[in-house]
Amino acid sequence: LYYKTVPFGKKRKRLEELIECVRQRRTDIFWDFVKRCYTSSEKEAIKWLKGRAGEDFVEGCKGYEITRALEADSREADEIGVQGIPAAVIKGKLYEGVGSIRRQLMGK
Repeated sequence: LYYKTVPFGKKRKRLEELIECVRQRRTDIFWDFVKRCYTSSEKEAIKWLKGRAGEDFVEGCKGYEITRALEADSREADEIGVQGIPAAVIKGKLYEGVGSIRRQLMGK
């Protein structure tokens, strides 16, 4: 399973930068942070991250390598036709939405 950052909206937001930064630098808390981003407010997710990784870590999650990775993910999502999240490519076919992905994975 590999996570690709697809913007939550038309313009990239702080959460996308933080998710990518955590993916690159703090893999030990990555999936927990992604869950926080999708289940709570941006403010609460950032507060959670500061509590786990520290204020300095969060403030350091900017820069060229983060931007470059986000741009590459966005281009790749456009190339394969991702319209929304969640999305998964399984055996070369794109599935979007929880129901579609669940049916493919669970065979139901």
